[in-house]
Amino acid sequence: MPRERKNSGGGEGGAPGWVVTYGDMMSLLLTFFILLAAFSTISEEDFKKAMGSLEGAFSVFPKYQGLMDMQMVGKKEKQRMMQQTAQKLAEELQIKGLDKQVQVEYDAKGGIKITLPDVILFDKGEAELKPEAVPVLDVIAKTLGVLRGVFIEVKGHTDNAPIQNTGRFRDNYDLSYARAVQVMRRLQSLGTLSSENFEITACGPNQPVASNLTEEGRAQNRRVEIFIRGFLEEEQLYNLQNRRI
Repeated sequence: MPRERKNSGGGEGGAPGWVVTYGDMMSLLLTFFILLAAFSTISEEDFKKAMGSLEGAFSVFPKYQGLMDMQMVGKKEKQRMMQQTAQKLAEELQIKGLDKQVQVEYDAKGGIKITLPDVILFDKGEAELKPEAVPVLDVIAKTLGVLRGVFIEVKGHTDNAPIQNTGRFRDNYDLSYARAVQVMRRLQSLGTLSSENFEITACGPNQPVASNLTEEGRAQNRRVEIFIRGFLEEEQLYNLQNRRI
């Protein structure tokens, strides 16, 4: 005989136990996202304290804490760091008397642009750094080294004068690429910036800033530009974190 379940009429009342647990979990999640919004510019030390409190409730954060630390710096804080770095670099170049040759620009979007004329970097038609270029690039590398996880694009530019038939470079694109690589390698030499931070672009003569009809204009077009575009995208940070897990 099937067991018959009797209903006493009044019932036990109240929600099932799992609903209470589910509600508690949702409350914790809501608290967590409120903290994310409230601490958008929180210091790293305070953020770690907050994460420690939530870690005990969720028990899932240790694996991703490094990633979350980087993401929680906040957009305004990153822009402030960029602006301070640009100012510091301009001051260091001024001390060395290079502020009129090396241009440092900071834009409202939070990026830094550094323009280096080839006259202080390379001999004409060459891609080997001059000895006097080394201390300039070392100052840049040391200053940029305080920015962790930034994306840096190094762009080589030439004038439109044909490459002499030396056999080393096929055209101006080859020359501009080789020069950008040399600048990148010197920036990496101090160990504060890694290859993951960089992208090389060979522009050749295609992005002139002045007329190629005069020697003065051609000299302005022969340059290397260093763009600090901002911090690596969240997806890139996630991939980097996973490679270390």
